Amino acid sequence: MRYWFGGGVPDFVVAAGQQVEREDGGVGYLSLLSPDVPLWVYDAQTGERVTDLLDSRSEPVSEILSGPYGELPRFRGPDEVRQLLIGQALPDSDPGDEDAHDEDAHDEEPPRFSLVTAEVMELLAAAERRIADLEENAGEGETSASAHPLMWHVDGEVSSRRSHGVYVNMEGRSQRVAGLRARLSDVDPDTVVTVRLLALDPDTGDDSVLEEIDLSASRTAHQTWPDVMLSNGAELTTEVELTGEGSAEHLTVQVMVK
Repeated sequence: MRYWFGGGVPDFVVAAGQQVEREDGGVGYLSLLSPDVPLWVYDAQTGERVTDLLDSRSEPVSEILSGPYGELPRFRGPDEVRQLLIGQALPDSDPGDEDAHDEDAHDEEPPRFSLVTAEVMELLAAAERRIADLEENAGEGETSASAHPLMWHVDGEVSSRRSHGVYVNMEGRSQRVAGLRARLSDVDPDTVVTVRLLALDPDTGDDSVLEEIDLSASRTAHQTWPDVMLSNGAELTTEVELTGEGSAEHLTVQVMVK
């Protein structure tokens, strides 16, 4: 799974602007937002450059370009990577050609800054639920697994459609669908976005609604705990439906099964 980075309130490229004198007699610099700056991404542990990136449209890119106001746009890192380093691209070189710089040039490399996935709160919530499940089942002689088998991202404008992602219960037993969470970044006031959790029968092709969430301008994020069972061999997916004349953008849907 690829995690999202960037796109948050603090994610801007800032450079030192005009020098100013402080009240204590020292000097400082005005902050200057920097648009159209090429940025390179690095592995947080090894420091090696990472070029396996996807932009907000899921197109492969090797570097990130700051936006027209200096903002760091949303992008996805390599599979299962949750922390990266990011810094201004090295000057006067082709992408990936770090060997073109001599030792003196490397001494003058721009600083690199730590960047944590924008989904860190969802990961923490999942970990807290996992700990709670383990504590609840401690000493019962039976283990209980929990996960997010379904994670659906819709970038840009949301339209009424069904997700291509399907989870199949292959545990040899019934599983409990424990949680459904959905979030939008923006939705018009006269629009309602309905997110449905569906159980699919692979033999008949029939589906049934296990749970649904309505999102609107007054509630752009919501989660429920349906506590329904998914039979062995059954499939699980999600769909979204828009009602009203307006639009909605950037949908994230998560499902937890245990």
